[in-house]
Amino acid sequence: MELVKKSLGKWITAAIILVIGILCIVAGAATNEASADAYKGISVTIGVVFIVVSAIALILGLVTTIMTKNQTTFASTGLAAAATLAAGIFCVVDKTVAGNLILYFISYIPYLLIVAGFIIAIDAIFMLVFSIINKTIKSAIPAICIGCIIAIVAIVLGALSVGNDPVIEKSAQLIVFGIVLIVVAVFSVLTTFVKTPSINLGKKKDSVDAEVKEVPAEEKKSE
Repeated sequence: MELVKKSLGKWITAAIILVIGILCIVAGAATNEASADAYKGISVTIGVVFIVVSAIALILGLVTTIMTKNQTTFASTGLAAAATLAAGIFCVVDKTVAGNLILYFISYIPYLLIVAGFIIAIDAIFMLVFSIINKTIKSAIPAICIGCIIAIVAIVLGALSVGNDPVIEKSAQLIVFGIVLIVVAVFSVLTTFVKTPSINLGKKKDSVDAEVKEVPAEEKKSE
């Protein structure tokens, strides 16, 4: 029960991402008519989420204002919630909004891949040059090779996806994007069942200091 309380928000977010991912795959793989319905489904899903979140924020802001008797509290929280609420209503009323945004985002990704690929390639070149100067080329070779491979893959994928008639079609890019969203959703849920170890550097430092202080005392006794 405790796990459910702590992870409920993350599970809801993952479920929403999962639904959007599935709808993206449907939009990429389906015919034009079915694809349009999938885009409408994405828009409605996002719109409903925005409306619910903003409504909760408005209610909490109203309750806080009444309890604290501070009239400025509601205005500060209400304006941001109002913008989110308006965006949600807009997505529900105009069901083409989310689809257009996703298409623009998909069109942006190839350019991001190309630019990021060149940046990674330049970084790998710098790493090679400085490793030669510092005589650490042997230890730097794996990182340099990985950087070069990632740069080449990113540039090639970006180049094949750019343009109005790309080699990798928009539908295929949309399917890949949907798969990525599904993986993110599944990974987000799985992380709720895994406890990550926590490291308290303060306690570690205190214990080290205590050991340092104890050593002279022990040496003194032995003498």
